[in-house]
Amino acid sequence: MSGFGYNVNGFGAFPNRTPPYIVQFFLIGGGGAGSDQGYAGGGGGPGEYKTQTLTEPSASLAYTISVGAGAAQETNKSPANYGSESSVYGGGSSGDPFYFSIGGRGGGGGSSDVPEAASHNKAGGGGAGVNSTGSTHANGYDGGDGNVDGSNTHYNAGGGAGTGGDGSDGGTTADSGGDGGIGYQWLDGTRYGGGGGGGYIRRFGYTTPGTVSSGGAGGGGAGGNTNQAVVGSNATNGSANTGGGGGGGGTPAASPRALAGNGGSGIVIVRYQGTQRGTGGTITSSGGFTYHTFTSSGTFTTA
Repeated sequence: MSGFGYNVNGFGAFPNRTPPYIVQFFLIGGGGAGSDQGYAGGGGGPGEYKTQTLTEPSASLAYTISVGAGAAQETNKSPANYGSESSVYGGGSSGDPFYFSIGGRGGGGGSSDVPEAASHNKAGGGGAGVNSTGSTHANGYDGGDGNVDGSNTHYNAGGGAGTGGDGSDGGTTADSGGDGGIGYQWLDGTRYGGGGGGGYIRRFGYTTPGTVSSGGAGGGGAGGNTNQAVVGSNATNGSANTGGGGGGGGTPAASPRALAGNGGSGIVIVRYQGTQRGTGGTITSSGGFTYHTFTSSGTFTTA
C-alpha cells in the first residue's frame, strides 16, 4: 500500500511522514600559509568556520556558494598569507533574506625577532622560533608560543591554532616545533580546520634536523625542519577542502631553507534529513541525511 507503513503494535497501517525540512549549512574559509621567515616560522591558522540552520525555507530559493582558496606560501614573509573567505548568499527580494560569510583567517607566525604585530592578532598562526607569543584565531583558540633553548641552538616555533583547540608551544629544549591545534568536528563526523605545525631549526653544527611537528587533526600541515647543513623536510600543505593551516618552516643563517606549507582550501556543505529535496553540489546520502558538498563555487536551490 503506497504511502503507508506497518504498525508493529498491531493497529494497522499509518501514513509515512516526511521529515521536517530543516537545512543545515557548514562552511569554512581557506587556511593560512605557514611562515618560514627567520630561524623558524610558526604554523598557519585555519579558516574560520560557521554553521547556520534554516527551518522550512521557502521553495525554489537559490543560494550562491563561494569556496575560499587556501593561502599560497610565500618565502621569507611574516605574517604569512591569509586564506580567502567562503560564503553563502541568497534570498533577498526573491524570498527569505539570508546571508553569511567568513574569512579564511590563517596566517604564519611572527618573524625571527618579534611575534606577530597586533593588527594580525586574529591570524591564529603560531609564534616564531624565538621567545614569542602566538596569536588568537577567530574561532577563539590560540596559536602556540615560540621558544628557543638556553644555548641558542634549537629554535622551536609554535603550532597554529585549530578551530577546535589551541596550537602547542614550541619546545623549550632540544625538542621540536609545536603541533597544530585540533579542528572542529561537524555533524557529519569529520574534523575541519586543523592548525599547521610549527617549524623547527637546529644550528651550530648539528648533523640531524630534529623532529617534525604534526599538523592538527582536520587537515593541518606538518612543520618543516632543518639544520645548518641540510633540510630534513619541507613543511606540508593544509589538506584540500578542510580549511587547514600550512606547516611552518624556516632557516638558520647561511643554510638551506625548509619551506613552509600552503593553506588548505575551504568547503561548504549543506545537509537535511531524508531523501533529496534540493539541487546543487555533489549529492550523497549517509545516515538518513542528504548532503550537498561544494568544493568550488556553485548554487544550492531549495525544494
